[in-house]
Amino acid sequence: MKKSWMCKVMSGIIGSVLFLVLVLITESRIGERQEAERLIVAERYSNFQYEMTSLIDQKVMAMDGVIAMLNFKDMDVSDEEINAYMAWIMKEEDLISHVHILEDTTVRWGYPEQDEIGIDMAKVKNVSYPVLKVKNEERHYLYGPVMAENGTRGYVVRIPIWNNEKEYWGQLAFTIDAQKYNQKVRETAERGEMEIHVINQRTGAKIIENTQVLKDNPLAFSVNMECVGLDVYVIPLGGWRKYTWLFIVCILVSLLVSVATGVSIWYNLKATQKLEKMANQDFLTGIYNRCYFEEYIHPILDEAKKCKNNIGFILIDLNDFKEINDRYGHLVGDNVLKAVAGMLKDSCRSQDGVFRIGGDEFLVVLPRITSSSVVQSYIHRVEEITKKGYCYEQEVVEISMAMGYGVYPKDGRDVQTVIQIADERMYKDKQARERKKNNV
Repeated sequence: MKKSWMCKVMSGIIGSVLFLVLVLITESRIGERQEAERLIVAERYSNFQYEMTSLIDQKVMAMDGVIAMLNFKDMDVSDEEINAYMAWIMKEEDLISHVHILEDTTVRWGYPEQDEIGIDMAKVKNVSYPVLKVKNEERHYLYGPVMAENGTRGYVVRIPIWNNEKEYWGQLAFTIDAQKYNQKVRETAERGEMEIHVINQRTGAKIIENTQVLKDNPLAFSVNMECVGLDVYVIPLGGWRKYTWLFIVCILVSLLVSVATGVSIWYNLKATQKLEKMANQDFLTGIYNRCYFEEYIHPILDEAKKCKNNIGFILIDLNDFKEINDRYGHLVGDNVLKAVAGMLKDSCRSQDGVFRIGGDEFLVVLPRITSSSVVQSYIHRVEEITKKGYCYEQEVVEISMAMGYGVYPKDGRDVQTVIQIADERMYKDKQARERKKNNV
């Protein structure tokens, strides 16, 4: 009787352990397949994001050409010159419907219609807010969709214009046809076998609406471009796969209890590999570290050689950082490094890379630039942002940077040479700032 009871107990224990092992293995296999599916969708999304942001970035770059012409002419450009230049640009454009140039906040020129010339947009309802925001913050801004004059809906991008003295002169606004843009984005997503739901971070407006995506446990991504921030939610076309059938298969398969240990070890090793992949980020600031630079720069360099693009390299060193640590403590010093990393990243485009390569040294890589003026514009933006300093309690900690840049291939045929040029320019900048400080 006792042996029979013991056999029942042992049978129950073995049966329970085997059942538990089967359940754990089943859940692990399902989790693995789901993770693999999500990784595939994430890889597809990377290509999708590049194409989606390029649509707007290309339009902004085209309008930067108009601004460059204004600066070259010292803001003295005739209507005929602008009309001719815009007609040349718009030959290849299928998304931009309207362009306006404002001197301060008043419309000075419009394309194709010029009905609004002379109107102060700062006094126009529903337009004054973005106009004044661009003027006051001197940064790109995208809003919409709004109803255009021709009855179509569009997204309006406003770009600040600085004169040759680096002072705010006005702004350029252009309208992207919302229907055409949304259609292109949807087609791009469908080519990648994805469904998407896109929201403007700043305004909460739904750019691409698909509520079914939100109901199906989507992958969430944040896209930060120069003129807009987007929240993008993604699922595979048709939704995620269902794995109910896997439970039935696993229950029917005979497994040994010892396999559980091997599976556990394998998944632990897999988790370790995932942690090793996270080693490309700087532990303090969250931006890329020096180790990841070599892996990052090779595809960027290959693309530049193939497409004959320029790459900008900017070396940045914090001045008097030791004094900040000595005066406020290392905790404040760490927070200053985090703040600087955030400023550098916020000033970048989505495709740019920001690295912390030393204690208080940073490197910014700007791929696919047209000229060194893009690099100088970035340096100017960073200088403007850092003027605010870092607020500690009721005191503002001053942030001073020495910056030097190099442009590939103009300054060198290899990355090491270009970075060396940037380092020399940064050193000269540091010396100049030091002399200015001592003279004061």
